[in-house]
Amino acid sequence: MQLSHEELDLLLETDLFPGHPDFQGPLLEGTETFELRDLSSYLRYETALANAKQDATYSGKPLIVRYSDVELLVEPGSNYPELRDRFRGREFRQFSDAYDRDYIKPLALFYDRVSGAIERHISDSRENSVLSIGAGTGFELESAFQDRHSRGTWGVFLGVDPSSRSLRILEKKAEAFERVVTHTRIASAHSLKVEEVRQDIINTIGLPTLVTCIRALNEIDATNRQPGDDLGARLIPMLRALKNLTCSVHGTIIIADLYFQNEEAYQRYAENFRQSPLDKGSHEPVNPKLPEELLMPKQVGYLLERSGFLVNNISYCHSDSGVSGYVIEAVRPVTFPFYVNLEERWEMTEIPQS
Repeated sequence: MQLSHEELDLLLETDLFPGHPDFQGPLLEGTETFELRDLSSYLRYETALANAKQDATYSGKPLIVRYSDVELLVEPGSNYPELRDRFRGREFRQFSDAYDRDYIKPLALFYDRVSGAIERHISDSRENSVLSIGAGTGFELESAFQDRHSRGTWGVFLGVDPSSRSLRILEKKAEAFERVVTHTRIASAHSLKVEEVRQDIINTIGLPTLVTCIRALNEIDATNRQPGDDLGARLIPMLRALKNLTCSVHGTIIIADLYFQNEEAYQRYAENFRQSPLDKGSHEPVNPKLPEELLMPKQVGYLLERSGFLVNNISYCHSDSGVSGYVIEAVRPVTFPFYVNLEERWEMTEIPQS
């Protein structure tokens, strides 16, 4: 049975594993075939779509283009704004669904804890200024403002992430929050050490009343780690910069991430983790980070207080899959207790050296 162009485009949108090379063409019976063109090498999706539109119009034949794991039918004479909106809508649906399926749902208890911690620090009586480090697709935006949207809570939100695709998903989500002014910056967390970057944040959202870093700290630490560096040592300058950036009156930072209590828990989690990409059509299994590559909760607490924050709450959650999670809430104190011995307070046997 031959598919219409509309049915073909719908088939591309409902692909269970977008980006997997399952389409080789011809997809239609009869004489009509389609060229599949991967445009992921383009830095900007706008350029990729404009070129695809031009090529389809010039050749007089439809193209199937793939960019950022999204497959889209581009016909001759396509309207660019409509093409752009279709791409962004499809990317949002596919990537959001995949993120929820692969990351949020398997760790529902962890994300419930994170969401609860964020909600506790959002006020209905004042403007909320939220800075999200490693913002990804905007879980923190939803946690901070979703339930309060109907009550009229308003604020400003700035998401910082090195992934332009993730931030496009965040921007699409932000359209539902009319009382929240949302900004994004494509940047690494380590860029916060630069004065101009911090000033840009202040100029955009003021001094943040809440800073979040959810499932990003281990990746941030690994990004700049050099041979011989202690685990977490490269985080201290960034955390100190964040402390100076955070509002001194209501300023709170929430850091949440995953860890393994022991080797047996890691092996139990790794078995399912390796199988997941195979189930999606990949030929190569993927291993999770080793336990020694992940910061333990006490290490993070120590790093925060060494950077000038004061930890006032740590909560833990454990899952049957083997992985555990922690949520740490810390404030920027007016004064820090001078008598506190941080090494003893956090029982540190190995002190990270910056």
